Amino acid sequence: MTEERLRRPWLITVKGNVGGRGPTSGQADDQSGAFITPLERRGRVRPVHNLTNGALVAGLSRTLSACAIAVATFIGCADAPPDEEGLGESRWAVEVAPGECQPGTYASDDGSCTQCTGISDCVGALTCTKATDSTCTECASGYFLDTSVTPAACKTCTAVSHCVSAVTCTTASSSECAQCAEGYWLSGSLPSVCTPCSAVPFCISPLTCTKASDSICSSCVHGFYVDDRYQCRACQPGTYASDDGCTPCPSIPDCGATTCTNATDSTCTECDSGYFLDTSVAPAVCKPCTAVSDCVSPVTCTTPSNSKCTQCGEGTWMSRTLPSLCTPCNPVPFCTTAISCTNASDSTCSACPSGYYLDDRYQCAPCTPIASCTSSVTCESASTSQCTECLADFQLVDGEADSCVPCDACPAGQYKSGGCVNGVPTCTACDAAVAGCSAMSCTGPGASECTACLPGYRLDAGGCVNIDECSDSTATCSPFASCTDTLGSFECACNSGYTGDGMTCTPSCVGFGADPLLWGQPLARNGQTEDTDPSAGGTLKYRYQKGGTILVKVRALDCSSVDVTSQPNVGGTVHVYADLSCDGVADQELQIDRGTRTGLPGTMDKADGFLAYNLNTKVFPSSPACFVLEVVVRDTITGNEAREKTLLQRK
Repeated sequence: MTEERLRRPWLITVKGNVGGRGPTSGQADDQSGAFITPLERRGRVRPVHNLTNGALVAGLSRTLSACAIAVATFIGCADAPPDEEGLGESRWAVEVAPGECQPGTYASDDGSCTQCTGISDCVGALTCTKATDSTCTECASGYFLDTSVTPAACKTCTAVSHCVSAVTCTTASSSECAQCAEGYWLSGSLPSVCTPCSAVPFCISPLTCTKASDSICSSCVHGFYVDDRYQCRACQPGTYASDDGCTPCPSIPDCGATTCTNATDSTCTECDSGYFLDTSVAPAVCKPCTAVSDCVSPVTCTTPSNSKCTQCGEGTWMSRTLPSLCTPCNPVPFCTTAISCTNASDSTCSACPSGYYLDDRYQCAPCTPIASCTSSVTCESASTSQCTECLADFQLVDGEADSCVPCDACPAGQYKSGGCVNGVPTCTACDAAVAGCSAMSCTGPGASECTACLPGYRLDAGGCVNIDECSDSTATCSPFASCTDTLGSFECACNSGYTGDGMTCTPSCVGFGADPLLWGQPLARNGQTEDTDPSAGGTLKYRYQKGGTILVKVRALDCSSVDVTSQPNVGGTVHVYADLSCDGVADQELQIDRGTRTGLPGTMDKADGFLAYNLNTKVFPSSPACFVLEVVVRDTITGNEAREKTLLQRK
């Protein structure tokens, strides 16, 4: 260990037994804290000379050998011979390490701790290793530590204009102010800036603010006042500018609004309710409006002659002209409550006395009298009169409208069979009702007669006779339905080929069938009663005697094979054409007269369920010998037709 190193303070720590004396062999190293009192105090030593075999006197404030092996004196070592101070002695290896001076000092050449060189405006702890390298840890308020120079120095912070608090900073460009002067506000960024408050027009006091838009004034110039936003506003109407600010104008009796420029020139601009401003005098004064009798609302006016009321008292109505008039409503006879109205003709009542009712015009109308009633009659309308007591021998009948019925009169359908008890007669029901009767009357047993019949019956000599709606055409059946009379009513049923409820019938199908005509004799083939094709293939011919009559008969079938011949919408015509070749083909369109009017087809009649026509052959020409007979059946509702032909050949 060199002399140079020994000039510095050293900290010693016992590392192990070297000479065999001292603590028991084999104990753990680094036990100095248990045995060495000086080391427990972590004392510092200062070497004063170099010893080859020197010894360290007890206590760490004495000299230390320059050798790696040092001699330390221990207290309480039993196997050590006492020295001149009476202490035992053992040899121990010790580790010598540099020590530390207190903060703000450095180790000087003589081994002592010397105070660091001071730095101006530094208030924090100094650190140094020698006299020329002092370093500051904290500068005084208003200064910052400039580490760009050696040694570091405390330099003054950049000033903030109008700042009234101490300025702090960490660099030359980060000056921070805590409070600006009155009339300025502090920005929130660095470096701090104290900005003048925004001007408040007409303000004469210093301004305060916390930002550009919230300037506060406490005193304004003459004629202005500070409002609730701390701005200067002109004096309000009804005040004038005085030395004390805005002073209310002197009051004027009954005036609601005044103007003035000083304490002696108040002028009224609006009077209180119930007064008008009389400008015919100077200064103008407020005078009371002319009273309106029975007015219950405040009266307003602009002159003595135009008093206006908005609501008249109960029982009066208000005119629409000025001045307002509250005129009494016209009386409502027998009314027991206050009357209300809006004009001379609409007086209304809300309650009437007993014996009267309030009608739909809110007038009191008398109840309808009840004959033979001896009590007061009450009612709520003209048809609800109520009685509580009738004359003797009369019976009180309760109802929507009560009545007093003589005791000798029994209700309908009953006759008096005994006397009255307490005004109530003894009545017995009339004999069994007549069929179809809806109301009976009787005077005794066996003397019953009907006075009214049920629908479907008519009254006849005290009895009820069934009405035949089918016969008298009062039934409402469809034209395509049959009607069946029943007692008191009738039934309708749609004809074959039609469907519906009988009142309304629609065809089951529309049109005629594929082979719709059935021919009767004499044109039916081979003696058949009816024939669907009397000239099949055109080979069969009906031979006739000229000058005779051929009976043409057909029945028509619809698309569902239902016979519709008798329906009123089905009719037929007969046509005859010349057949020159006797082949069943109408060679010429020359029509042969079949009727009384030449050139027109014959119209068939309906008889015995057939469409029939008597064809007269007298008018047939001598030639040709053959003719084509065509029957056309038509449905006049749908327009459908069925046509079939047969051949006629003269014998």
